[in-house]
Amino acid sequence: MPRTNRILLFLLTLTAMSGTSALAYVHQRTAGQHPLRWADTLVRFVIQSEGAPGITDGSDQTAVRTGFSAWDSSENFLQLAEDTDSVQRARTDWRSDDVHLVTWDTTNESGFFGAGSGLVAATPVEFDPATGAILDADVILDGTRSWSTTLEPGKFDVQAVVTHEVGHFLGLDHSAVHRATMNPAVKESETWQRSLETDDRAGATALYGVHAGAVLSGSVQRADGTPISGAHVVAERQGVPVAAGLSDVEGRFRIQGLPGGTYVVYAEPLNGAVTAAHLQLESSRQQIETGFGTTFWGPSGKSSPRNPSPVSLPAGAEQALAPLVVEASAPMRITGSGTPFLRPGHLEQGASISGRSLSHADTVLIPGNDLVLVSSRIGISSVSLRLQVSPNAATGLRSVRLIRDSDEACVVFTGGFEVRAEAPSVTELRPSSATPGSRIELVGANLQPGARVFLGASVAPLSILAADQGSFVLPTVPDGLYTVVVENPDGQAARLSAGFSVTGGGPVPEPTSDATPSAPPSSGGGGGGGCSVSPSSDAPGAAWLLLLGLLTLWSARLGPVRRVA
Repeated sequence: MPRTNRILLFLLTLTAMSGTSALAYVHQRTAGQHPLRWADTLVRFVIQSEGAPGITDGSDQTAVRTGFSAWDSSENFLQLAEDTDSVQRARTDWRSDDVHLVTWDTTNESGFFGAGSGLVAATPVEFDPATGAILDADVILDGTRSWSTTLEPGKFDVQAVVTHEVGHFLGLDHSAVHRATMNPAVKESETWQRSLETDDRAGATALYGVHAGAVLSGSVQRADGTPISGAHVVAERQGVPVAAGLSDVEGRFRIQGLPGGTYVVYAEPLNGAVTAAHLQLESSRQQIETGFGTTFWGPSGKSSPRNPSPVSLPAGAEQALAPLVVEASAPMRITGSGTPFLRPGHLEQGASISGRSLSHADTVLIPGNDLVLVSSRIGISSVSLRLQVSPNAATGLRSVRLIRDSDEACVVFTGGFEVRAEAPSVTELRPSSATPGSRIELVGANLQPGARVFLGASVAPLSILAADQGSFVLPTVPDGLYTVVVENPDGQAARLSAGFSVTGGGPVPEPTSDATPSAPPSSGGGGGGGCSVSPSSDAPGAAWLLLLGLLTLWSARLGPVRRVA
């Protein structure tokens, strides 16, 4: 294919203390009307052998494999497999189409990580604009930064960042669901974006699903019938934002990958934490309009945010809705939250929503019946909440509505809170020193079935004996002192900082050429809390990762690329 018919798309990750930062999916990138996706059913990735500077035990490469495996699904026809051939792993020519590298750039060879750039990672995706077929994709991480696989504070978590970048590798753009893995903002040191949310899974299903699930389709328009382009349309069930989509330039939307059930549907403008600046729009020629207010669908065009009209969606069916007619623009804007994680059975007193002009709202409404609003205090730039979480509350994201009583103007904190099980902890390993092949007892708390233990480059399944006790067989690792990390299926993890001694170890076995370890099913985790906000109140001064999309023409195969903002 001539080079002029190739386009290279970059999804760039950067840090900042504060500041800016028909489409079926808000985070499904397109080339015209064609979604970006791999045409092959098997895509092999290569982890460059030098790995992350400062990590010498191979755990960085295990973290990369685990990031890829988070996207594995028996419901998708695309298979991701690691190529461990030594010749391939020695390569650094990420610009070549015949290798899909994950590599750390320590010299700024890529040109992304110069002084003052703020970039942490980049995912170049080269595709055919005539078909949307991905021809090459690579994940490049800044090798001059500090990385960790053992939950060290102040460092970037390899597994978390790679999990997000693999979403781009597959063809997904950013998500405007606040806590989704593909949301364009995460903080340093945090690991909860290691696992996927329903919006992330629905995006992958829409691209690669053997069965696309149920579909909601329709259009968004003004009262005079003119279409709204770039409205963020959300399918919500019992307060859970299951999936979302953008309306196209003709106002049409189509949300795929939904399970059957009863939903409410609303359209909201992207003028809060996520804006047009955080999406790659050039190849699709998409326009993002924001001159309207959040509006819930109803058979006559709209319905009250207090009691929206339900939509019954049979499993595997497509439901076409009457046009959604938007309300006038409202002044309220939501930009983020503090204490976004809620624990079943707890009275959460530190939950908050941040934004602008929030004092226009009079009522806080939480859909569903497993979160009870005990009290709220609405200010200009924040809303403080006391929430009682049911002991039986299902894990996953929750949305909150702020409503102005006089005219029912509304703004939704879409997926801004997450109900999560209690995080695991590790207090002791018995014995504290052992040889490979020994059975080790792990003492801690909140251990879940499907948990696994990371020790250097090796991973072992944890057999759960009780919520505070499990055991695993010590894998073959070299002699030495190790930091042991236990991770629950929802991506929450803890480490034993005292260390664990291995004696009588041997060489670490190389993974086989198709070795992409299968992750346990994920039910939690997620992306960050918003790009256009200052650091959240629960961690003042923390650095944020802001992920911005740029379209770049492939001007020279081995030379520098030309950026077109």
